[in-house]
Amino acid sequence: MCYFDQVVWACGNWRWSKFREQCNKEYRIGETCGLKLVYGRQDEAKDCKICDQVTKKENWIRRTTERMARLREWKHLASLERCEEEVTSLKGEILRLHEQHSANMSGGAAFRSESGNPFEFHTSLGGPFSRPAIPVGLTERQDDLPSTMLFEIYAARRQTRPKDNNNHLLRLSKTSAGVKKHGKTLA
Repeated sequence: MCYFDQVVWACGNWRWSKFREQCNKEYRIGETCGLKLVYGRQDEAKDCKICDQVTKKENWIRRTTERMARLREWKHLASLERCEEEVTSLKGEILRLHEQHSANMSGGAAFRSESGNPFEFHTSLGGPFSRPAIPVGLTERQDDLPSTMLFEIYAARRQTRPKDNNNHLLRLSKTSAGVKKHGKTLA
């Protein structure tokens, strides 16, 4: 239970900062035990680097969509396709950054809310230790074949399965070290 400072940004993301105090359980100088506790909290007025990257990419998407509107008027189709590809790749990067941000906010475990917004608090999920419900589609049978027909299909597959050549006893020669032991042949 060693103590560290904690930096909290305006968006809610946080990170560990400087080492402050060693606990009684760790007696070696310069070493810390595995458990980190907050000694002091430093609030930052600005957003974290991930939020800055997201806003930059959103501004880039806004400028590109404005450029796409002009390209549609001028009927530059090749440039329009390139801009569309650029926007889709930027949206993918933004989604990846949102997932990374939500993983950092929840301490390493990513939680998804019903709205899909990773910045929304996960109170609707029942807290960080709640178990998701199993979808009904996973508990029901997906096929409409009777069980006797499935049994026949599986039996036919077993009979037509190729012989297992990975058996180590089949690959050993009669004079190998593992085959003859105490005058008895194992294979």
